[in-house]
Amino acid sequence: RRIADHPPRPEVRSQWDQHPQSMYYWYTATLALFHVGGNPWKNWNEQLKQHVLPLQIQQGEAIGSWSPDPNWIGAAGGRVAQTALGVLTFETYFRYTPLHLRLGIARNPKDR
Repeated sequence: RRIADHPPRPEVRSQWDQHPQSMYYWYTATLALFHVGGNPWKNWNEQLKQHVLPLQIQQGEAIGSWSPDPNWIGAAGGRVAQTALGVLTFETYFRYTPLHLRLGIARNPKDR
């Protein structure tokens, strides 16, 4: 629930994380909410597409990449790490089967 309460917003700083939301946060939260499914996933995915996808560089030599975050992931891995996490984030639904489908668990119709 806490993740769903903090949707992707690059400009937001929360009280529990004094740094701007990072691509690493978006990647791990995307994995978690993808497996949760239902409305939390739908809402997260829409916010991700609306707020994070436009941060991808659209022209020039860096086209298709993301600029490094001003935090540890950006400092450690630069544009390469940032872009790798961006690609992994947006490919989540192509790389994984939701847990409820893999385990054969019926979903709550209210969550759809």
